[in-house]
Parts: sequence; structure tokens; C-alpha cells
Amino acid sequence: MIPNILFLPFALLASQLIVAPLSSPTIDQGAIDKRTLSSLIDDTIKDVINNVVNSTNSLEIAVLGWSGKVEDTAPILAGSNSLLKAIQTGIAKVSNADDLSLVGLLGILTPTISLNKAVVGVADALIEKKTQADAAGLIAVVLGQLQD
Repeated sequence: MIPNILFLPFALLASQLIVAPLSSPTIDQGAIDKRTLSSLIDDTIKDVINNVVNSTNSLEIAVLGWSGKVEDTAPILAGSNSLLKAIQTGIAKVSNADDLSLVGLLGILTPTISLNKAVVGVADALIEKKTQADAAGLIAVVLGQLQD
């Protein structure tokens, strides 16, 4: 028979292996980062895109509401100038914003899709009103506004 004293070191080693997975892990509270997902996203870029989307949508409404008369173009010019200002102001703000992380990139995905839809909406509205703009002799003016 083998003396029990020889099994003692093995028993001590085995007991730690069995108990270790069952014990709760030690958590260093100082190492936990309490930031939420929203705090990881710099809202500057998202806000700029949303402002440009709003200005683009306003321009689309102005274009679609145009009667075809030269004297009724003020809302289109105001919308165009507002969009141009939103873009220029946005460029200045974005140049000072934090670099985008992967999480930040995901945060601007929805506004970017909205911007794409808004631009398509304005393009479609301008195409729809092209004949009226041509009849009013405004094609050169519209082209000039688009080039700005």
C-alpha cells in the first residue's frame, strides 16, 4: 500500500485545478473603462452631415415647389446658398474634429446614407424642373450654382 503522504501534493495541486474555474474572477476596478458607446463617437462629423442633409432637403423642397417663373426663384437661391454655407461651415468644423475610429465610422453610417438620399432627391428635382428652367432661360444660372 502507498502511504497517503505521497498523494498530498497531488491532491493539493488537483484541488486548485478543480476550484479555479468555479471561483469568480478578480476584477481590477481601475482598469474598467466606464465609457459608453456614444461617448466613443465624436458627434461633430455626424452633426455636420445632418446639417447638410437638412439643407439639401430644404433645397429639394424649394426646387419642387418652383412654379417655373423667374420671379419665383428666390427660395431656390436661398436654399442653394444655405446648402453652400452648411457645406463650408461643415468643412471647417470637421477639420477640427477627432479622427474617426471604427466605432465612430459606424456612427456616421446612417447620416451618410441619408445624405446620399438627399443629394439624389435634389438631383431628381433639378432634372424634373430642367425643361421649365430652360424655358425661363435659367440653365446658365443653375449650372453656376451647381459649380459653386
